[in-house]
Amino acid sequence: YLQGSLIDKNIKCGDLKAGTYTLTVTAWDVSGNKTDGKATITVNGSVKMPTIGSEKAETGGKTVTIKQNETGATLWYKIGNQAAKSTTAASKTTPVTKTAGTTQIKAWSKKGSSTSATVTKDVTVSRLGVPSVDERQEGAKIDATIIAGSGVKVMYRKGTDDYSPYNGKTITLEKGEKINYYAVKSGSINSSVGTYEAGPT
Repeated sequence: YLQGSLIDKNIKCGDLKAGTYTLTVTAWDVSGNKTDGKATITVNGSVKMPTIGSEKAETGGKTVTIKQNETGATLWYKIGNQAAKSTTAASKTTPVTKTAGTTQIKAWSKKGSSTSATVTKDVTVSRLGVPSVDERQEGAKIDATIIAGSGVKVMYRKGTDDYSPYNGKTITLEKGEKINYYAVKSGSINSSVGTYEAGPT
């Protein structure tokens, strides 16, 4: 603003290559007060950039779907520090389950010698904590109960048995017997495996 009048101005950004840019504009009033305004400018060039859809919670983490928007182009994508991969399919659904924290997904399209702007999306995935075990001695045996947070599923095994869902009931153990267990929740990375061994009775 200048003396109460809004000034509209077309800003020439020059010859930009395909990519995403941040434009910052600073305005002053007659009293010397100033404010910044920012806008994101995406230059596609001759190839349309792909679209990264919303994240979807799955067992063990999350997935995202990348959509190709340029007919006849090859879709390239990169998940965090992994090597870039490509596909000629119309879309690609990829898991984000390797590392707890925030992973950046990048995607771009190539057609002939032309490359689109790169689109990015940050996806945050947390790792569940290891469940705890509550124990109670009953005569010569130990009654163990596995405890986890709300909405968390527990998988467990006794000895060398296969893992199965824990139903919340007491597990009776002899001295020296072990149980292994881990937490599972849609949208999160499974917890590390915990171990409990029945102690002296």
